[in-house]
Amino acid sequence: MNCSAQEGGWSNATLESLQKASADGVFMNCASGCSSANSISFKITDEVGNLHQAEYIKVVAAFFNKEAEANRIFEAKVTAYQALKVSAPSTTVAWISYEPASSWNLGESFLLSRADYKLQMVTDAGYTNVDLAALQTALPKLTADTTVAAGTKYILKVADYASKQAAAEAFSAALSGVSVVIDEIYAPDPAAYDINTFYANYHLSSGSAHSFMQKVLRIDGTMSSDKNLDWFESRVANPEWALEGLRRSVTGDASLRRKYFRNIARSMAPEVLDHSMCSVDMPSCGAFLPTIILRDGAAEASSAKAPACAAALALSLLALGLRA
Repeated sequence: MNCSAQEGGWSNATLESLQKASADGVFMNCASGCSSANSISFKITDEVGNLHQAEYIKVVAAFFNKEAEANRIFEAKVTAYQALKVSAPSTTVAWISYEPASSWNLGESFLLSRADYKLQMVTDAGYTNVDLAALQTALPKLTADTTVAAGTKYILKVADYASKQAAAEAFSAALSGVSVVIDEIYAPDPAAYDINTFYANYHLSSGSAHSFMQKVLRIDGTMSSDKNLDWFESRVANPEWALEGLRRSVTGDASLRRKYFRNIARSMAPEVLDHSMCSVDMPSCGAFLPTIILRDGAAEASSAKAPACAAALALSLLALGLRA
């Protein structure tokens, strides 16, 4: 956005503290509970279901007396999401990554992600998740990552092999029959991450015979001009867009929305989004202020406190699509 409600706050702890203290309410994903008086627990990404995450629009709506609008928006999302479900079980998908030796908790490893919302997204798109039991048979050294929720991530440590190349070859060989891989390796500059980067990370080449070689997806298909991934922003509130984007990247159907995903095996570059593409002025810019709801149920016109309230809640509103 062009005028951030939290501008400068993320790099300035003092400013961030002042901004939060001046607000009526601050939505926070507090890992061990919210302690400040104006904190509102908002653990949206802790929900395992994609539609369950999107349903948090109703929580935000309650603070703006917009429950009816939130219900209407959410029901439309449910309808759109359900309409995108298809059946193509012969297409198998694996979410993979690689952690370099500098990784603070794992050490150099190849990873398989099995986060609930990812597995659900694959099956709702009509595809099949890679068979974990078969992978563990092919890779006896593939073990569960105990630093995260049980069963959500599996690791293959390079230290258990003679070299990174040996570990990579074992990992890719076990995945050779997979139709699609979604490569989640972090890239500081997503646009610079292409199929050759993928080959280098996994010790593959254009001549590799694995089934997934023509369908190597990334989740950085849409990003901001500052290289922040839209996957971590609007996708949470719009799971139907993610489902559609996944289907488009897998099938190549250009009639479907392009969103979040890109197929680097087809040389797709990220789509960059910036504020010039916005068609609606949001409350955080100060042009529009929410109506304050008083304790006795009455309402008054926006007052001097409204900008602070709007600023604190703006990020959630932007992500969830409410128009205050």
